[in-house]
Amino acid sequence: MQLAEKHGVPYCGEIFNKGKPFPIGLAGSQASKQAKLEQVLCGAKGAFKIFPNQCNYDMLKKMMLAADKTYYLYRRDFQAQTRSWVGMNQTGDYGNNGFIHDPKVLGSGINGEYGPTVKHRIRANQWLVNNKVKQLKQNWEIIRNLYKELPQFEVVCYEDHFKKTDWKPYNREYTWLNGKLNFPEYDVEAIFK
Repeated sequence: MQLAEKHGVPYCGEIFNKGKPFPIGLAGSQASKQAKLEQVLCGAKGAFKIFPNQCNYDMLKKMMLAADKTYYLYRRDFQAQTRSWVGMNQTGDYGNNGFIHDPKVLGSGINGEYGPTVKHRIRANQWLVNNKVKQLKQNWEIIRNLYKELPQFEVVCYEDHFKKTDWKPYNREYTWLNGKLNFPEYDVEAIFK
């Protein structure tokens, strides 16, 4: 959201996911995604977030090349990313990131106002953790291939970004109810070296 503010455009959330956090995306078939892609390529103004598993490789590459500015955003702490991914998938609480915003108002929340810390009690097992780790690693392998092909875009690390700003990272807390779970390491930074 802060990068949207920096560039003077509205934050539009995930372009291919109509539920997170603003209802502008199109989930569904490749045809509906292609229609949304055409809209973006025809000059839609906004900052969009795209995950590699939300469209095919060629579509993702085409959007990256057509955008005025493209960033590779990554999180160094893979274990924290995995805990967050498991937690959000268990609660369905994708858009509740601690910012105060009205999901009906595009760009709401980019002023960095925070609500109370969001607390969840999560039931998960190791199978679920392993499944989410596999999904994240598959996304990172797509990014690895894109970065080899398109290294010209800026790389932004989540942890470093929040050290240089008054903004805070998401304010969620998870309590794990099923005992100790193994959240493996993965060297995301190796992708960009």
